[in-house]
Amino acid sequence: MKRGFDDQNNYQRNRKRLILRLSDPYKIVLLAPFIFVLHVAEEFPNFVEWANSLITRDITQEMFLMVNATGLVIIVLLVVLMSTTKDTGAIVLVLAWLSFAMFANSLVHLIATIVHGYSPGAITSAVLYLPYFVWFVWCLLKTKKLSPVVIALTILIGSLPMFLHGYMIVFEGRRLF
Repeated sequence: MKRGFDDQNNYQRNRKRLILRLSDPYKIVLLAPFIFVLHVAEEFPNFVEWANSLITRDITQEMFLMVNATGLVIIVLLVVLMSTTKDTGAIVLVLAWLSFAMFANSLVHLIATIVHGYSPGAITSAVLYLPYFVWFVWCLLKTKKLSPVVIALTILIGSLPMFLHGYMIVFEGRRLF
């Protein structure tokens, strides 16, 4: 009888350790650059052609690469800042950037897919960006790194430029930048 009790205690202890590891935002954030690169890899072959079929001011492949290279540099710098300083301000900056680059971007891709057919980037948006973003926010809430109000405001403010840009592309045929 004691063995079953010990097994249950070990299971509970191991489960708590696993949850703690999976909810550490300083570790989870390290995945962001890799997820970003996977998303850009899905977009790369066809996104420019797809976007140019919707907008009047064409974008070039070079512009696409420059924008995404800049995005990658930003995400790497913010991830390094957050994981090394563990500063609340760095966490807010990362959350704002992920709100823009992952959360809002993924919703724009998914809405664009509904409205215009497959938007290159929609698969990684649904399979990687949204789940990762929700997981990251859950980690921040679970570990109480930021208050729910700060999280909500940061997501709102961080995602607004991408939502505006996406709305303009999907519904008006023009772009913000």
